[in-house]
Parts: sequence; C-alpha cells; structure tokens
Amino acid sequence: MHICLRRIIFERLSALGLTQLRLPRTAGPKEKHIPILASNDLEARERIILVLNEASQDLGIFAWRDTRSERGGLAVGSAIDFVKEVMCHASNPCPKGKATADIVKDELQEVEEVVQSAETAARIVYQDVSDSPGIVIANPGQLIWHRRGKQAMTLTSWFSLPRKSAVHGPMLVHEVHNRVPGHEDYAAHLGSVFKDVVDPLIFGRPDGGKLPAIDIIALTDGALELVRFLDDHWSRYESFISAIALGGPLHNSNTITNSAFRKFLSRRARAYVISHLPAGTPIDGAFYGCNTYSSGEAEIAECVMGKSYPMMLDFFDEVAMNPEGYANPEVLIFENENEE
Repeated sequence: MHICLRRIIFERLSALGLTQLRLPRTAGPKEKHIPILASNDLEARERIILVLNEASQDLGIFAWRDTRSERGGLAVGSAIDFVKEVMCHASNPCPKGKATADIVKDELQEVEEVVQSAETAARIVYQDVSDSPGIVIANPGQLIWHRRGKQAMTLTSWFSLPRKSAVHGPMLVHEVHNRVPGHEDYAAHLGSVFKDVVDPLIFGRPDGGKLPAIDIIALTDGALELVRFLDDHWSRYESFISAIALGGPLHNSNTITNSAFRKFLSRRARAYVISHLPAGTPIDGAFYGCNTYSSGEAEIAECVMGKSYPMMLDFFDEVAMNPEGYANPEVLIFENENEE
C-alpha cells in the first residue's frame, strides 16, 4: 500500500514543481544513490527552505498515521499541503496589504471550482508562482540501498522485503553493499546535503548573482543533527542561514559550544513542541535555547509538523521582512495547571 501511496504523492509533488535529485549528483538512476526532493528552478529562488525530516520516515512523508482520512488525509501526512503553503508565500513578503498567501489561495480555490481537480488546479496556479521560496526536502529515512531493487529504502521497508520462509529473519544490512558513501547515517547524509546541494547554491553562484537566504525546518532527531552540524560549521554558513524552526526537537542547548550559533538560536530560531496548550502558546524554552511554542499536537512527535508548519512559515516571513535586524520578541510564559 505504501508503494502506491508514495507514487501518488510523488505525482502530486511533481505537479507542484518538485523533482527528485540523486545524491551523489553524479549517480545514475540504477547506481547507488539517495533521492531527495527539490524545486525545479532552485537556483533562481531568493529564499530556500530546507526540510530535515525524522530518520524513520519515507521521502516526502511527515507522518504515515496522518495520511489516514480521519487524521487529515494524504496531503496532510505528506509534504503536499506543506509545499502548497510554501508556494503561497513570497520570497520577499510585504508587511502591508493582502498577503501573497491569501491571493494565491483565493486563486487556487477559484480554479478548483472550475476544473474540479485539485491537482490540475495546482498545475495551473502554481506554475506562475515564481516568487515563492524554493524547497529542498532531505531524505534521512531511506539510507539503505537495496541492490536488487536499485533503490534506497527505510529500515521498515527493508524488514518488509520477502524472506526465505515465514520463520527466517530479515536480511542483514551490509555496511558496504547496502550503504551509499556519504550517507551512512543521518549525520553523514546531512553533511552531504549541505555539500552537494546547499554549497553550490551559496558558493557556486556566478559573480553578481544574488545569494539566497536559507530557512531550515528540522524535525525531532533532524533537529538534533542540525544543531550538532551547525555547532561545528557555523562560521561557514552563518551569513546565509536566515532562520530555523525546530519541530519536536531533541537537543539540549547546554551542549552547544559555539557562542555565535547559540546567540543565533536565541534570536532567530523557534521550537514547536508537543503540548496540550493551544497552538502558538509560548512555553518555557530554556532547554532548547530559543523561543518555544506549543505546536498544537498533544501526543505524537511525528505529527508536530502537520500542525505547526503554518506557524513556521509565518515566522520565516517575519524574519524575511527584517533580514538584518530581526530578533525574537520577548514572550510571557503562562503556567497551566493542566499541562504536564
């Protein structure tokens, strides 16, 4: 079933302007590689949003449980609705007048009423939305290379492969044959995404080309790996990263050794965590070192993204409207006797 759903999701994401890139970039379709998703015209975008998902998820999936109709459906559990929302935001948002997001959403609704197809409407409307941020969705979940199938897959998919008999265990993962160099684990994959995708965008632009601002969304263990990576490489990327949103983060700010990066987190990063409080309610975020808010998801970490990405994108817009001087506002933390 997941194979069919993934195919449908990729078709819809393709209609929204995303394509699969192979890492390393020199790999052929049947050679060892890890696929990621990226906007078709990434080099032309003035803002780029990099998404670092959980290490257990398939490419383009935030939470399989949310793809069930009673929890929102395929578009909610995958990146489909998220990508639509991103494409409703301008790279250079205007603080006055009707928001670009509202204009595009109104147009999308009007077209859907005519063509009676959300996918066709997306092709018609979004092909003209060139001012929105570009998108890169990393793939830390599918880091096992299936040699016979010529594809990368998650550990869950690996365990689901046919076995010799009902009593045989799953095939062992060979650390050479079933791994892609540079993508052996989350940390290696993250480093390769920066080296092969982010670096060419910010260091490989032609002379005179405008360098893009990078916004990053990192979820659960992705937030942990991002904090570790930037703590070690902040001097290389600090001029290009505009803002960071962390969903259900696992890091402890006390482990951060780079004082400049620690200051950046306090000024231009926000965390959205599991909480019974209404979405957007400020929460004590001393542990994470940044402003922290309720995600609106009360129980399950993988569902935080589906509830909080509109707040994350609005936060990125706030920073984009004041790229030089933005700093998180001071917030009042209210105790709630029902909050555990």
